[in-house]
Amino acid sequence: MCQLIFNGPLNKKEEKEKATYILLWIGEEGLKVVNSFELSDEDKAKTDTIFDKFTKYLEPKSNFRIARFQLQGFRQTKDESVDSFMARCKLQAQKCQFTEAEMEERLIEQLIIGTRERKVQENVLGKDEKLKLDKAMDIARTREATVNDMKSLEL
Repeated sequence: MCQLIFNGPLNKKEEKEKATYILLWIGEEGLKVVNSFELSDEDKAKTDTIFDKFTKYLEPKSNFRIARFQLQGFRQTKDESVDSFMARCKLQAQKCQFTEAEMEERLIEQLIIGTRERKVQENVLGKDEKLKLDKAMDIARTREATVNDMKSLEL
């Protein structure tokens, strides 16, 4: 939200003034936290420094192995679209410390494991190692649309 405000109505403000807005918005408890960072006056005038410190302070410490274990347990729920399911998987995968190439492969595997559509599993499993996530998602979306269209014809 801060970035939206800084890029919009406060776009022409100086960096130091933007940092002051952050310090006003965070309130008394937030100021206590900022003061615990032991920032110099120069650093307190930099929005990026304040954001970085707060991110590190607020972000829960995670164990990538636990994150990977949790990802493996993700399954598409009954009323969840394939896009929502994969968005959930991608958010979790960001905590897993995968390389970029590994991330793509793991998400394809998670689509295979977690989809509720057997035909998607069969189709994606039948593809070679050149399969990319966007193509696997196209397969899943097409199947999802077909199933939904067939349900509407059953009236």
